[in-house]
Amino acid sequence: MLRGMLPDPEDDTQEALAHRDHAAIAQVAAMLPGNADEAFLAGQCVGARLHGMGCIREARGFARTDPVWQRKCAAQGFSALRESR
Repeated sequence: MLRGMLPDPEDDTQEALAHRDHAAIAQVAAMLPGNADEAFLAGQCVGARLHGMGCIREARGFARTDPVWQRKCAAQGFSALRESR
């Protein structure tokens, strides 16, 4: 479930995917979920946070070429970050 929510890494390599996955799992584990329901909620929180950060990263790439798309990506990213809390 968590892996499907995560944004693609900047580098399209197996090492980058593994690093991304391990970092996300570590963030979930750091929340110390006590049961499966808490682990599910922690996964959703981490997934939303990382999705938001990915949107903001992507928005920076559109700053000069497409300001309208840049604002949409940034808005979606900030919304996801708020929801992750």
